[in-house]
Amino acid sequence: MINIYRSAIMAFNMTQSQFAALSKLISMRAGAAREAARLHFVDGLSVPDAARDAGCSYRSAWQAVQRAKVGMELVRNACYIDTKRNGTSQ
Repeated sequence: MINIYRSAIMAFNMTQSQFAALSKLISMRAGAAREAARLHFVDGLSVPDAARDAGCSYRSAWQAVQRAKVGMELVRNACYIDTKRNGTSQ
């Protein structure tokens, strides 16, 4: 049986430099919530564990993680190139 929750965490695994770039792009302020998001995405901790380790509330950590996910989706959409658009490749 596949652990969906663990798979979801691993799907967002990123490097420290990728997280730093994403944080800058979405203007994420330095602090405990940002550290919790980093622990979640870079180190693979669950949101509750990341919140505890970073010293912030679960709610703050969850909101930072959600904001980062929205930012990642915006980056993916902005970088998507449709090579089949209008029948031409670019």
